[in-house]
Amino acid sequence: MDWVGGHPYLLALSFYHLSHGASLASLLSKATEIGSIYNNYLRSYLSWLQEQPELAIALRSVILAQQPTLLPPLPTYRLADAGLIELQGRLAKPGCKLYRQYFTQQLQFLNIEAPPTVDSSRLKQFEARIDSLTRQVAELQQFSYLDRLTQLTSRQFFEQCIQLACNQANGNGTSLALLLCSFDHYEAYVKTHGYPQAESVLRQIADCLRESVEGTLENFTRYGSEQFIVILPGCTIGQASAMADRLRDQIESLAIPQSIGEQLVGNHSGWSAPLVTVSIGVALKEAGQAVAAAALLATAEASLAQAQRQGHNCINVQTCKPFTP
Repeated sequence: MDWVGGHPYLLALSFYHLSHGASLASLLSKATEIGSIYNNYLRSYLSWLQEQPELAIALRSVILAQQPTLLPPLPTYRLADAGLIELQGRLAKPGCKLYRQYFTQQLQFLNIEAPPTVDSSRLKQFEARIDSLTRQVAELQQFSYLDRLTQLTSRQFFEQCIQLACNQANGNGTSLALLLCSFDHYEAYVKTHGYPQAESVLRQIADCLRESVEGTLENFTRYGSEQFIVILPGCTIGQASAMADRLRDQIESLAIPQSIGEQLVGNHSGWSAPLVTVSIGVALKEAGQAVAAAALLATAEASLAQAQRQGHNCINVQTCKPFTP
């Protein structure tokens, strides 16, 4: 487990050879050699990296780093999808010890030359400059992925994050929840109060979302004009339901007037709501399930639609069906 990072195929391969007489010491000592049981598997990755030098360079920086490393978003997602790196928040580290040792030995095949040596003072200046540029790039990347109005992440960024979160949850066998929140009767509110006031309410909902639901910035997204979505890795159905109900209650407690007197009664089929509320759909991928990102999202949308059919200002929870090949 320590050597191959719990990778199901590599574990099965290891157990097969151990059960047929190979010793653990011999298996590990020859793990990165040409004749090792892992050789074909590792060489397929090496060939893939040789065809994509930008990924090879990104992996090299992770392999050689002593601490988890920040990479640009696209290489991060592609290397994580391939299983070559493991993410701790936004920081990357090698997927397992086998990968670190093998790719350290195979750096010459990645067509990357080692940087020239410099004296210590110039090296410190260079490192300081790199740190400064890294922070600036991270800030620019963050800005480009933020929704202007709410300062939550954009839908484009969410589409990358949900795919990565599903891949990790499926690979690790852990649970994953989505919380999809919608501003009830949003169009009616806009017609009555106007867009500037509606935008103010959306900002307040976004603030409540950050306060009521546990998660980092990357987990919160403005999904549509009046919708928000939250990715909750490792969350149980009870935890997700509690967060959703806490959010629904907190938004209602803001006591933001929805209608002006009885103005909306005749225009909206007798509907009249005194306060701004939200409906929330919760979708859960249970631990041990394999669920596609699209299926999890479809379940969240179906759950939200059910909450709205139940009369709004409520939550609905649905569990994803297991994936069937």
